[in-house]
Amino acid sequence: MKLMQRSNLTLLVASGLLAVGLSACVTTPLSQCVDPYHDRHHLCGQAQAPAPKPVAEVTRSVQPPPPAAPMDSDGDGVTDDKDKCPGTPKGAKVNHLGCWVLENLHFNVNKYDIAAKSFPMLNEVVKVMQANPDVRIEVQGHTDSTGSKALNDKLSKNRANAVMKYLASHGVAANRMTAQGYADTQPIASNADPNGRAQNRRVELKPNR
Repeated sequence: MKLMQRSNLTLLVASGLLAVGLSACVTTPLSQCVDPYHDRHHLCGQAQAPAPKPVAEVTRSVQPPPPAAPMDSDGDGVTDDKDKCPGTPKGAKVNHLGCWVLENLHFNVNKYDIAAKSFPMLNEVVKVMQANPDVRIEVQGHTDSTGSKALNDKLSKNRANAVMKYLASHGVAANRMTAQGYADTQPIASNADPNGRAQNRRVELKPNR
């Protein structure tokens, strides 16, 4: 009788354990339920930690290098991309185009004798030529479009010669210079207004290395 009661008790305990195990696995995948006779942690497995979130790859933004600054090969203050007269000697005063123009060089109207107030400017040219003994120049005479072609040809040529003679008389070797008149064939401004015509009436020094 006692043996039968002990067997029944064992059966009840086992049944109770099984019920507990099954109730614990109601919401747990069957793949995690290993042994109904073990405790709940073994039965259903310990709670798994959530998978780590992938770490976003940190990418450093690489900025392109800044564009190189335009060069000024002859050092005249006008960059090469805007310089219409490259190769001007050191110390030469150039215009906005990078050309060695004798601005405000004064002659009498329709004449080619140089006014005395222009001598200081020509003396500066002498200094530049002396400081750059390897430089040779073409002295170029230019006019505006008023007047006849014959007059402008003669005027531009004679004004170029007048400048060359002045430089030679102040120490610049004559074999370092030539003179040429271009009349109105190479304007740098419009001849339609007085200001443009004044810019076109000029003597320009073009280096010939």
